[in-house]
Amino acid sequence: MKKIINIISKISIFSLNGIGLNIFLIYTFLKLWIHPQVSDIEMIFNFTVLMFFEFVMVHSGVFMSILGRSWKGWLFFIILYGLCALAFNSIVSGNQILILYGVVVFNRMLPNIQRKPEDTEKKEGIKGIKEEIIISIIYAVIYFFLFVTIIYCASHVPPFGLTKEFLESANFGKINTISGDFSDKPYIMMCFGVLYYLFLTLLDVILIIRKVKK
Repeated sequence: MKKIINIISKISIFSLNGIGLNIFLIYTFLKLWIHPQVSDIEMIFNFTVLMFFEFVMVHSGVFMSILGRSWKGWLFFIILYGLCALAFNSIVSGNQILILYGVVVFNRMLPNIQRKPEDTEKKEGIKGIKEEIIISIIYAVIYFFLFVTIIYCASHVPPFGLTKEFLESANFGKINTISGDFSDKPYIMMCFGVLYYLFLTLLDVILIIRKVKK
């Protein structure tokens, strides 16, 4: 029993929240890619834009680790990235981008707020901050690696349910307010989304297992 309690104490609730969010996004991207409905057409466009917004958010972990030591740093971060979120949110219908931004910021903010100021002066605190920065850099590497891979292999990505006929029948062209191959062929971004969040989930699981084994 003590062993189980010890294991649970090492697992951060925020890590589990992050994994849960990633699994939800993987499921949604797969559903929109493999079995889309005409009623999903706005969500398909919104999630296409979401992957472009991830280009902005993928750097956030590094800045959160550095700026998260004071409320001024957090205020600067929230305003800066909040403006980016508003810009992307203006492209899509609804507020899915802003909601995701809020969830990500909240999930990444609390661990830094809960860290006691004096902890940052200790060796363990500094080491923890360095680990957060390294993990955030790995997230960014995963994003760019998959992005380049998807570009190179775009012609081999199967459209599944997002065929040209389906997109035309659902009037996707009227909703699509951005231009480019990725927006005109949303199945490419759906594939990117599935792989990206899958890799993040696997990495988070590995990090949890590593903490439990310590």
